[in-house]
This record gives sequence, C-alpha cells and structure tokens, in this order.
Amino acid sequence: MIRGFAIMGGIQVKSRPIRSAGRAPSLPPGIPGLPAPPDMAVLGRDLRRELREQHRAERHRHHHGGLPDPGPAAEAQPADGTVTILFCDMVDYAGMTERLGDQASHRVLREHHRIVREALTRNGGREIKVQGDGFMIAFGGAARALRCAIDIQRAFATFVPGEGDEPIAVHVGIHTGDAVAEGDDYLGHTVIVASRLADAAGPGEIVVSSLTEQLVQGSGEFAFDGHRETVLKGMARPQPSATLSWAE
Repeated sequence: MIRGFAIMGGIQVKSRPIRSAGRAPSLPPGIPGLPAPPDMAVLGRDLRRELREQHRAERHRHHHGGLPDPGPAAEAQPADGTVTILFCDMVDYAGMTERLGDQASHRVLREHHRIVREALTRNGGREIKVQGDGFMIAFGGAARALRCAIDIQRAFATFVPGEGDEPIAVHVGIHTGDAVAEGDDYLGHTVIVASRLADAAGPGEIVVSSLTEQLVQGSGEFAFDGHRETVLKGMARPQPSATLSWAE
C-alpha cells in the first residue's frame, strides 16, 4: 500500500518494470571476484575433439572385427623414422569373384581379413590400411614383420575353405627404411618398395628386401633363399631381395 499527501500539484505513481522470469540479469564484464563466463568456442572445439576420438575408436574396433588392440605387447610405431612395412594381397581375388559370385567371394574375403588380423595382432603389427583384398601393416622391428608374414602363410596353407568356396593364397612383400607419417598412414619410398615387392611375389611367397634380411641375419631365426635382383614396377633400379622360407 502506498500513502501520499499532495502539497502542491498532484501525485504520479509509476510501477517498476518486472523482469522476465526466463532471463537472467546480464552482468557487466570484468567484475572483480566473479568467474569469467565460459568460452563457447573452446567448449565446442573440445566437444568436437572428443567426438572424433570416440569415432576413431569405434572405427578401429569395426575394422578389426571386434579383436582387441595389440596392447603393450605391440611395439610403438615411430612418427617419422625407420619402420618395416608389410604388404599382403590375395592371389586372383578378381577371378575368384567372377567364379564364385559376389556373396561367396565376399565370404572368403572376410576369412582372409580375419586370418591376417589375427596374425598381425599376435606379432605386434599395426594395420595401416586395407583396400579390398590387400593389407598394409607397419612394424617397429623387422623380426616382428617376418614372423607375422610366416604366420600368415602357414595359416592360409592349413585353411580349410567352406563348401563351395576356394582356398586362399597370398603374396607378401616386406621392406624396411625411413617413412613419413601422415596421420594414420605412412608415405614415401619405403612404402612403395614394400608394395612392389608384394606385387612381384608369387602365390605363397614372401619377398623380403636385402636390407630387411640383413637386419635379422644375426638372430639365426630366419632362413632365406632365391636371392635375386627384383625388377619393381615403376622403379628405375632393381631391388636386391630374397624369399623368406616359411614351410615347417
């Protein structure tokens, strides 16, 4: 209740404006003692980074068919520097697709992927990429790469195809050298040589560059034969190489 007495003239009453219940009063910036308002741009950037990391983890699990990560047993891959690259490709997958049809050949391809991924996990390799029937795998040491290649060939040698399917044969190429890391990929001469060695390998063969062979010679663990100068597609000079023996 408001009571007023007019001495000279009238009395004018004005009500105070009512603030909307849904709006908080704005504070002038820089008031001492109050925390600064959050930076929405920074919050958005952090959220996007977290979502990218979750997506990358989901994609990794999907590519590996639910297999666990290699974990601490796997050697850490260098960012830039010496790395051993292994390429593995199926023999005549295009012809198999024509002979068996899409569904049956894809079933065989899934078995191929499973066997290769189990071998690389056991030997501490890192799957860099898979394109159709071909794998690119990186290792921090040459011996691990050779053990993985032997595991792969022995697994396919004992693989029993399903009814109506065909046996799987692969050819493998391995080279060691400096490579440039580009995100989750590797680029450079080392990668190209390993890929071309796989192309030059026959069914069931593991072709290893002479440099990779020299790195493991002192261990006495591996045996090589078929030393030769391998002509690589698109390269001017032949690559000294040898065949890694894997039959038990």
